[in-house]
Amino acid sequence: ASFTNYSWGPNLTGALGGVGTGNIAYVQAGLALPEIKGLGIIQPYVHFTNRDLEAHEGFETSTSNMLGAGANLFLEGHNLKLSAEYQSSRGTLAVGTPDRSNLFRFQLMVFL
Repeated sequence: ASFTNYSWGPNLTGALGGVGTGNIAYVQAGLALPEIKGLGIIQPYVHFTNRDLEAHEGFETSTSNMLGAGANLFLEGHNLKLSAEYQSSRGTLAVGTPDRSNLFRFQLMVFL
């Protein structure tokens, strides 16, 4: 978990609506389950982010929330890993973005 207060001056948005002046709170939790023979280790997780940035005060909402849930499948430790995650964001993160956005991410990591 983390809470960060950024003070970069009034209405600084950062690059492409990224970090600016304001507060960002983040929390995550996960649990590696016992190894399943022939499959590997499954690690489900969830995370939540809340942003409240000064530069977004003129938008419909100055805060945005993101909730994500997913799982990692460790086939060979961190050398071979599959990940799947669903994220749902609510609130305006930048000019022109929708009020709600949903994302599904699937990735494969191979470390040689």
